[in-house]
Amino acid sequence: MKLRLNELVKEAHGKMCNQKGSPIMAYNSAIDVQYAYHTHKVNPKLENPTSAQVSVQNKFANTWDLVKQARQDADQWAGIVRGFKNQSKYKTLNGYAFATLYKTASTTRS
Repeated sequence: MKLRLNELVKEAHGKMCNQKGSPIMAYNSAIDVQYAYHTHKVNPKLENPTSAQVSVQNKFANTWDLVKQARQDADQWAGIVRGFKNQSKYKTLNGYAFATLYKTASTTRS
């Protein structure tokens, strides 16, 4: 049997194992290969977010609120759709709407 390191899962983050991390073995019987990778648990953030982090979080939340409001306003949403069709940077309409309205969003949560 061959042993091969799985590069895709090697980069995985999050709660995939116990507190100290553990090696995981997986076996693919179709091609007779055993995969081995080591996971680790990312340390949770225990302290409260800083004021700069809170302002960024608020700006993101406010931007999504603006996107929802723009969807309700037919004229504003039509302008966003026209702008999306005339550009090639953003792949999705939601991404374009977010980027467009992010500039005008407030950093304080209302």
